[in-house]
Amino acid sequence: MEIKDINDINSTALYDRISIDQMKDLAREIGLDKCPDLEVIKKSLQGRKHLIEVGCGYGRTFDWLINNTSVSLKGIEKSKQLYQIAVAKKGTRISIELGDFLKLPIENKTYDGALLLWIATTDYSKEELNLLIKQLKKGLCAGAIVYVDYLDTALGISPKNAILQGSDGLYQVKGLKGAKGYAYIPDFSVIQSAFEQSGFSHIDEKPYITSTNRKKIHLFELSV
Repeated sequence: MEIKDINDINSTALYDRISIDQMKDLAREIGLDKCPDLEVIKKSLQGRKHLIEVGCGYGRTFDWLINNTSVSLKGIEKSKQLYQIAVAKKGTRISIELGDFLKLPIENKTYDGALLLWIATTDYSKEELNLLIKQLKKGLCAGAIVYVDYLDTALGISPKNAILQGSDGLYQVKGLKGAKGYAYIPDFSVIQSAFEQSGFSHIDEKPYITSTNRKKIHLFELSV
C-alpha cells in the first residue's frame, strides 16, 4: 500500500479535525509538553540564530525556544486550525506563516537551522520527503543543521494511535474522534539516504524518552 499525498490528506482529515485540546492532551500524555526533544539539542540550538520549524502546530516549541535560546523562529503551519492558535503567540522573535511548506516561496539561504519535530517527517510520503528536503535546502545556509525527530519502529515501538498497514512503513492514524490520517515511518536508512543525497551529513543523534516511547533527534548538517 502506498499513499503519495500524505501531507495533503493529513492537513484536512487529521489536523483540521482533531481539536486543539486533543492535540495538547496528546502532547501532555506523551510528555512532549515539557519539550524533552528540545532539551537534548539545547546546546546545539544555542549556537543557532535563525530557525525555521516545518509543521509548528499550535506553537508547542515557542515558549521553550524564547526562554532557552536567542534564536528567531519562523513557524510554518498548513492546518488553518492550528495556525490560528500558533499565530496568537507571534512576537518579536516568532513569526508564523500559513501554507504548505512544499509550495511556499522560501527566503534563499536565510536559516541556519530547521526543526522537524514530533510528527517530523512522518507527515510526508517518500516522494514528499524528497520535495521537503529540496525545499529546506533552498532556505538553509551552508553549515545549517536540520533536527529530525525519529521513532525507530525497528525496535518494536509503534506510534500512538497508529496501525501498520504493510511492510513499507505506512501507518494509518485512528482513534482520535473522527480525525484520521497516515504516518510514513520507513527504516531510518531511507531518511538518512534522502538527506545525504541532497548534500547533508548525518553528524549526531540525541536519544530522549517520552512517556510512551524512546525516540531520537538526528542532526543533519548542510555541507559547506
